[in-house]
Amino acid sequence: MPEILSWMQQVQRHSWCSNREKSINGGVSDRMAVTQKILPAVPFRTMQATITQLDGSFSIPVERPADAIRGAGELRVAFQARLTESLAGVIEYMSRYPYTCLEQLSSQAVALRDADLWKSVMAKLPAYLDGDGLAKYFTVMRQGDDALTAYLVSLAHEAGWDIPSSAKEKMLQGLRGFVEGRVTYGSWIAGYRRKKSLPRCVNLKRRSVILSGHPKDV
Repeated sequence: MPEILSWMQQVQRHSWCSNREKSINGGVSDRMAVTQKILPAVPFRTMQATITQLDGSFSIPVERPADAIRGAGELRVAFQARLTESLAGVIEYMSRYPYTCLEQLSSQAVALRDADLWKSVMAKLPAYLDGDGLAKYFTVMRQGDDALTAYLVSLAHEAGWDIPSSAKEKMLQGLRGFVEGRVTYGSWIAGYRRKKSLPRCVNLKRRSVILSGHPKDV
């Protein structure tokens, strides 16, 4: 009958665990080595954060959460001259971003500067476009969304990354059709956006996406 090996191991957080066992039966021996990375049962993550501009004194009450693991947490205070000096909080948040619609995956790729994730999303982009060329949040949806489509085009431009040319042309055609009234769907807010989109969303002659009054050539 096969011999069953078992062992108990006390490990520290964020460490590696190695076990070696030798079995001898009737003069025949066998060895086994097992190495396993130990991950924390409760991952270290930011539970609450506050940002403020210092001008004189500033105070904020703090308290250890009742269910906190003792010895595993910390209170961190940091000072920086400009907001753009560190994006550590953004990177931490987006690296654990659990959402998976087209907008969220694209935003995560750009926030993390993850070119491989962007390429993966773009490879699947044709499945997200409806018959008019507007992008859908999920492939199973019937209709695309003009705001999502304009966001993706402008996001790619700002990030300096490419949208596949065939998909991009369909998206621009869809946006032009939406602004001109040829692409319609049943939401009342779509009509409102169409009315407001002409001066700021799509410049039909220059083939540009316009955001907040500033043209962005695409």
